[in-house]
Order: sequence, then structure tokens, then C-alpha cells
Amino acid sequence: MTNYGYHSLKMPTASQQKGNDLSKQKKEMSVTTSWDDGCPEDIKMIHLLNKYGLKGTFYIPVKNRERPVISPSSIKEISQGFEIGSHTFHHQILPGLSQKEMRREVVEGKNWLEQLLGHGVTSFCYPKGRFSRQTIQAVKNTGVRLARTTRAFHYYGSNNLLCLNTSVQAFPHPSLIHLRHGIKELNILGLLTYIIQLKMTGDWQRLARMMFDIAATSGGVWHLWGHSWEIEAFDLWKPLEEIFKYVSNRTNAEYRTNGELAENQQNRGINK
Repeated sequence: MTNYGYHSLKMPTASQQKGNDLSKQKKEMSVTTSWDDGCPEDIKMIHLLNKYGLKGTFYIPVKNRERPVISPSSIKEISQGFEIGSHTFHHQILPGLSQKEMRREVVEGKNWLEQLLGHGVTSFCYPKGRFSRQTIQAVKNTGVRLARTTRAFHYYGSNNLLCLNTSVQAFPHPSLIHLRHGIKELNILGLLTYIIQLKMTGDWQRLARMMFDIAATSGGVWHLWGHSWEIEAFDLWKPLEEIFKYVSNRTNAEYRTNGELAENQQNRGINK
């Protein structure tokens, strides 16, 4: 067996047979992706996702002081095949805002998208991954069903869908950055997975494959997230396509948007 592939061999040795037995133990898993900030490169992303039959959720703010935001017509185009989630009105970090400002950012961002699309928006992503008890409550009060964080290295359903975890970001962070993020986010379980199971690797493609293999064996969730503008700026389209090819067309996988993932977890009683 290769490090990440699953190949049947004609006359397996004892070690190869052990690997084949593990392959047979694979359970049904969920595969989802999400893409933040609503940048123009999201159009390129949907074409790549469609090429490999993958689903995703695009979290889009109305305005963003840091970079251009995709046009309303492009948002409608993306919504034809993918889920659109809210990302506040101004891509504003929520903790530290007054209750009034926080509510306005969350409510007005959601309302704008709903008016544009003509239907409800029930998924949300915390800008910069920053959230608190107050922000969770503010989001919950709008009727949002799930809110995604940036907490990484998780491969199972989140107990609280208003703090939805992820598996890996499509970006080449050094190991020290992963550790720093984990500590800052109090992501204890994710840190343990990164240190013990993932051996603190800094290769994001290897991390993506390893997390996928763990989720496939456990019947868990593989959630890749990122920013299309970073994929463009750092010329990561080819590495990303290699990952998409690796995770696509798996017989034991269900490909879902973040919203469909939340619905599946609720139906299975994971979210209490």
C-alpha cells in the first residue's frame, strides 16, 4: 500500500495484508469544503470544484476593506451550484464590538444576501475565525444553523454546530504557525491530533491527505477550507487540484456543502 492510496495487490505480504484490512474497514464519511471572503477568484474555484464533483460553501461579506468582493451577479452564479453563507457585512472581526455593532454586522450581512438570492441563508463564518460567547449568541439569534470556525485538525462531527471545526486549510503554514493558532484558539483536541497523529508536518498537501485517510477510516468528516485569493496569490491551483483529485470519486464518501453537513449531523443526533 502506498502512503495515501488504496491499491489491491495480488499476493500481499503480512504487512500488506494488514494495510488491505484497514482499507476494508473504511466507513461512510462526509467531504466538504468552504471558501472565505467572497473574492473574484471564487469563480475559478467553482469550476475546479465542479471538475471533480466536489461541493462547497462560499462565505461572502457585502464589503471588505482588505480586498475586492465578488459582484452580486457572480454571487448568484455561484449559488446555482453551491451554498452561499454569510460573513458579516464589512468582514468585521466580531469580538470587541459593542452588542449593537455586532448585531448590525451579523444581521445586515445575512439580510443582504437573502434579498439578493431570494431565499434564506443559514450558514455563517466568523471573520478571521474569531468568536466568543457573545458572538455565538448574536449569530444564533439570527436563525443561523451553523457557524464555521478556523479551528483545524478535526475529523469528526462538531458537537456544537455554531462552532463548526475544520480539518485543514489550503495554505502552506509552517508548523509553528499551526501550533500558535491551536493555542490561541484553545483547540486542544486539534493540537493533539496535529502533534501525535500528523507528526507536526508543515506540508499542507500531506496534511490534507493524512486527515482524509483518518476521516475515511473512522467514518468522520473531512473539511478543507481556504481563500481563493490566497490560492491565486501563491499559485496553489495545481497543488489544490491534486488534492481535489485525491478525495474525489470515493465510494465511501458523501460530498456535502457545510449546510448539508450540518443537516446530516442533526439527523444522526451528533449535534445535541
